[in-house]
Amino acid sequence: MRNTYDKDGKLTGVRLFAVPHVIDAAGDAHSKAELTIARGIVTAKRFASRQAIDIPGKEEKLGDPDKAFASIIVQPKGDIYFTGTAGEGKRPVVVRISQKGKLKWKRNLSIRGGVKEYVGARIAIMPDGRIIAHVFDYYHPGGYPESRLVMLSAKGKKVWQHPLGGKGGPGSRLPNTFDLRGSDIIMTGRMYRGKSVEVPWSMVLGADGKVVSEKIGK
Repeated sequence: MRNTYDKDGKLTGVRLFAVPHVIDAAGDAHSKAELTIARGIVTAKRFASRQAIDIPGKEEKLGDPDKAFASIIVQPKGDIYFTGTAGEGKRPVVVRISQKGKLKWKRNLSIRGGVKEYVGARIAIMPDGRIIAHVFDYYHPGGYPESRLVMLSAKGKKVWQHPLGGKGGPGSRLPNTFDLRGSDIIMTGRMYRGKSVEVPWSMVLGADGKVVSEKIGK
């Protein structure tokens, strides 16, 4: 997990990088903050179970401080945000609920255009309260995915979408790591030039969804 702070050093949220299959809210907590996190995990998982939403976690490393995006975000004095896949076709969704488990909104992030399969998004909260989600779209299940980022308002309205290109073929850019620096989104990973041929890749994306900089290769 990783705490997040505003410019004045005030705690604004806690990012969680994986969701255990079983967690005891009281037994796993060693402080008030950890108890809030544990309860938030339980609340999110119970809500997701009732709504048939599968929360991803296999791609995440529990406690990895280098990951800025997460499957669940628990705010110490606010709401709980989580992401997963739901329904027929496993549509990617982002959900905001209260700490008591009441739905605030649920947003479907699926797209048209030949996508056969999705892997649920990872999300982060921007300094201004907007939510940025990272989604994998598989046009050919079992192959390489296309990757895209979607910005949502605090009320769940789509602000913009930025596909990283390739549709699973040459030119597909797949982030491995994320970081938030002010209003910029920093990604590093790889780009595929051909079948099984990849090169290092990095990109800085602004809060308006436009590319600030991109580097391909060493």
